[in-house]
Amino acid sequence: MPFAPNFLNDPPVPGTDVRLEQIFRRNLEAIAAINRKRQIISIFVGQVWNRAKLQGKERYGFLPLVRDVDVCPLQDHFNAIVKATADSIGVSNFIPPIDEFQDDDFADRGHFSAKGAAKFALMITPIVKSSCK
Repeated sequence: MPFAPNFLNDPPVPGTDVRLEQIFRRNLEAIAAINRKRQIISIFVGQVWNRAKLQGKERYGFLPLVRDVDVCPLQDHFNAIVKATADSIGVSNFIPPIDEFQDDDFADRGHFSAKGAAKFALMITPIVKSSCK
C-alpha cells in the first residue's frame, strides 16, 4: 500500500478548492438524508478557530496547504456553504459568531477551553431546544 502524499513539501495554496466544496455539499446532503430516513434531527454547526493563534504566515500541520492567516477566511467560506446547504434542504444550522470568541475561549488553535465551551453551549442551546422538541 502506498504512503499518503506528503503535502508539507508543497507550497500553501490560496483560496478554495471547488471540487472539495462539491464533495462537502454532497456529504452534508447525504448526512441529512440518512438522518431523515432514520428520523434523526440534524443540526449543522459551523466551525470556529482561535483567530489570535492563526495570524502567522506559516502552516499549521493539520492543514498543510493553508497558511495560518488563511484558515479563518477559508473557514468562513465553508461555514457559508454549511448554512446555504442546510437552508436549501431544510436543516437547522448554527454558525457560531467568531467575533464573540476571544483567545481565552480556546485551549489551542481550534478546541474550546472550559470558558469557550460554556459560551458555545449557551449560544447553541436555543437552536437545539427549538429543533429537538
